[in-house]
Amino acid sequence: MKHLLTDKFFLKLSLALLIGIISCEFLPIYLGLSIPIVTLFSIYLIQYFFRIQNRSWRSIALFSTLIFFGFGLHYYNFYFIKEKSEKQLYQIINKETTYLVRIEEKPEIRETSIKLKVTLLGVYEHQKKYLYSQKMILYLDPTIQVDSMNYGDLYRVYGAINYPTPPLNPNEFDYKKWLTRNHIFATGYSNQIEYLKDNKSTLSAIKYIPLKARDFFEKRIEKYVKDKNSLDIAKSILIGVKTNIDPEIYDAYAATGTVHILSVSGIHFAIFFLLISKLIDFLMPKKYNTYGFFPKQFFSFFYALITGFNPPVFRSFLMLFFLDLQKTTKSPQSSYNVLFLSSFIILIYDSNQLFNVGFLLSYAALLGLMIIQPRIEQKIEFKNTISRYTWTILTGLFSAWLFTMPFTLFFFNKVSFLGMLSNFFVIPIAQIILNLGFAFLILSPIPIEIIHKWIGNVLNGLLWVQNEIILFFEQIPLSFFDKIYITEIEFFLILCILFFFCYFLIQKNKQSIYIIGILIITFTLVNTFKSVKKTEETHWILFNLRKFTAFGFKKSKNLYLFTDSLDSKTYDFSVQPYINLYQIDSVYQYSLKSSFRNQKMLFGIDSIQKAEYFVCSKENKSIWKYNFNRTNNIIFAKNMGTYYQKNNKNKYNPIHVQSDTSNALMIKR
Repeated sequence: MKHLLTDKFFLKLSLALLIGIISCEFLPIYLGLSIPIVTLFSIYLIQYFFRIQNRSWRSIALFSTLIFFGFGLHYYNFYFIKEKSEKQLYQIINKETTYLVRIEEKPEIRETSIKLKVTLLGVYEHQKKYLYSQKMILYLDPTIQVDSMNYGDLYRVYGAINYPTPPLNPNEFDYKKWLTRNHIFATGYSNQIEYLKDNKSTLSAIKYIPLKARDFFEKRIEKYVKDKNSLDIAKSILIGVKTNIDPEIYDAYAATGTVHILSVSGIHFAIFFLLISKLIDFLMPKKYNTYGFFPKQFFSFFYALITGFNPPVFRSFLMLFFLDLQKTTKSPQSSYNVLFLSSFIILIYDSNQLFNVGFLLSYAALLGLMIIQPRIEQKIEFKNTISRYTWTILTGLFSAWLFTMPFTLFFFNKVSFLGMLSNFFVIPIAQIILNLGFAFLILSPIPIEIIHKWIGNVLNGLLWVQNEIILFFEQIPLSFFDKIYITEIEFFLILCILFFFCYFLIQKNKQSIYIIGILIITFTLVNTFKSVKKTEETHWILFNLRKFTAFGFKKSKNLYLFTDSLDSKTYDFSVQPYINLYQIDSVYQYSLKSSFRNQKMLFGIDSIQKAEYFVCSKENKSIWKYNFNRTNNIIFAKNMGTYYQKNNKNKYNPIHVQSDTSNALMIKR
């Protein structure tokens, strides 16, 4: 571990960059700029506590400088670009106007709209044209025909341009921040769109070649993979096309910890690279093997472009590039240096990637395989080849699961303990599917109909078997635990426990055991305090939903939910995060039309007579009666209703209400 922390150059660079980026993200500027000083003090404290030999001032100065650099880099990539873009868009926000856009990706057809990723090029206002160059998400009316849309086409659109909507309910996914991290600062909706012309420039044609190649491969897959579920998964795992995978199947993959298989990741890219490498090594004479480096990297880079170059693919491409370069030049190289060199390059390119879940899971899994897996595997030796292979897979799966578990808890509020077992059966099948699928893509331009049909049929069968295995594991009781909400502090404590556990495995340091014990006790106390506080809190909440009406009364670990009709998608996006946040065990759902006739149903108690309130509906057509023991405060949602309190003279006076930015009603007791 000493060598890992002191001799790996790019590990130190990446760590300094990471500290600077996190400081900029979570701390005010005046506190963030003090982080390098705190870091220096922590380094000396760790060196003294673990008796690590003092390092040179030159290394420490470089480390501190990179922290400042990371801070400034992320400030530019996130805050500066955001403020600059929003100022440019300020004059046209929320105005019905005509604007010019360029199509950047294939239309995504949904039930209620068509989603397009476009570039806003100009806005026409008062017979003037204002030029822009802003990424934008455009939603079109589902009746509009988009079959003829091509990459680079220019369209004139009429409608309003808006800032992305922030989260409207507690613990809801922050879609606005997610778009901001992808440098998208505007959205729009329109039912009037007019084709102008296509972009025939040479530069544009080169830019869209990978996307057109993806469309070609997508049509070939659609032709030979007939089953709907198999087709959606095949397009997703082979070429990275976003498809409407059956929700039941997707949920089963998520519950069993195998959802990573459904999108192009580092594993997929590595299998493609190995297949291309074997093919090129086979075709090229041995004396020219050195020159095989260039076609390998060309095809790898082109495939990465086809799949969208997401962070796991970017990481895998960089790592395999440097490893292949090392093999070609026969130069010594450290696997840790290569790993952190790739992370350093990605973060320099875009510091927002540090907060991308795919980036974090990809590097966490690989670190687990590099740090933990070899040390566990060598504890038991098998002479039988099959047993040795099985043990290698099991230790690898456990190592990857252990390192990714904190992130799945924090981001997805769930953990699967059968994920290792389900992965053990599924990954070998997935490897066969990927090898066959990539062979199909390579052969698809060649008119060999019988081979294409055979591969398509085999893919159909293998994907069906894979889905059935996943559905089987999902049905096993206690296969996963969900509704687990951990705060940022708890997440940090879990990461610290994991770090010192690894340190103990490598160095056998007794101090690590003491620190782990202290961290576990601290985590238990923080978690207990949070749980007790959440359980004791009782309040009303009005969910801010676009198409539905829903509000509830939270008491202890129960939620009494009143709604007209919620679809599963809205429930999962807006209500379920609130349930996870407050660790609610039971949800009792009632109809808005009938439930208010008996307020006892709402509270489950008989004697509530101290204060009396009435709620008037939005349409002012009906009045619902409520009784409360006591009310500490009321936060009122704009335009959602009028509230009255009965006074001593049996008259009803409006209750004093106030608006807040969350635009949600909450009556706390």
